[in-house]
Amino acid sequence: MRYENQQFENMNIILDENEYIGCQFKACNVIYRGGPSFAVTDCTFDNCGFLFESCAAFTLGALSTLYKTGLQSTIESVLETIRGGGSSAPPTLLQ
Repeated sequence: MRYENQQFENMNIILDENEYIGCQFKACNVIYRGGPSFAVTDCTFDNCGFLFESCAAFTLGALSTLYKTGLQSTIESVLETIRGGGSSAPPTLLQ
């Protein structure tokens, strides 16, 4: 669903399969479950919490486990890619 120039307050907001353009979020729980797509453009977030559920939570758990088992540099490469400074190619786990 597409939301444009709307204000949300004290709500649970599901990112998955939604598009938010120019929206304002205040004191919301912003939830990502690992769905295939979503878009957030020119939005503001004031005092919001971000929650990862379902597949998204499993992915964060896997990254945490890999980091703790000696693959810190690989996970740091993933984070660098997210920040926009690394290669767009997915990092390899084999070192």
